[in-house]
Amino acid sequence: MGVDERQVELACLRARPHRVTKGDGGTVGRSGVPRHQAGEPFVKGPIPLNWLERAARLPGKALHVGLALWFRAGMVGDAWVKLSNGLVARFGVERNAKRRALTALQGAGLVETQPGVSRNASPLVRLKAVQAAVGGTEGHNHGGSD
Repeated sequence: MGVDERQVELACLRARPHRVTKGDGGTVGRSGVPRHQAGEPFVKGPIPLNWLERAARLPGKALHVGLALWFRAGMVGDAWVKLSNGLVARFGVERNAKRRALTALQGAGLVETQPGVSRNASPLVRLKAVQAAVGGTEGHNHGGSD
C-alpha cells in the first residue's frame, strides 16, 4: 500500500533542530532556509518588501547599493550611515555606479543623502520608510510561488 500515513504525520510533527550544519559547512534554521554562521556578516531585517520592490525597479546597481545600505545600517544601528566605496565594492558596485545608484534611490524617495565633508569623502545616507503602493504586496501570501 505504500507509506503509512500515520508515520508521515508523526514525521511532520517532530521538532526540527534550530540549526543544522550541512555537509558544505552551511547552516540552516528550523524552516530549512540557510542562515549565517557565528561571526559571519548578514543583512539585518526585516527589510520592507515594498522598499526592495521599488529599489529593484530602478536602473543599474540601485538594488545592490540599497542592500549595502541595509547591511551597514544593521551593523551600526544608526539612521545615518557612511556609504564607502569599499562597502559597495563588496556588493559588486564601482564608485561611479554608486553615485548613479544613490541618485536613483534618492529620486525614488528611498534614501536621503548628505555629501561628505570633502569632495572625495563618502556620503552620509539615511534609509527612508516608504508607503506601500495601492494594490501592492500588503495582504499577499509571504510564501508565494512566483
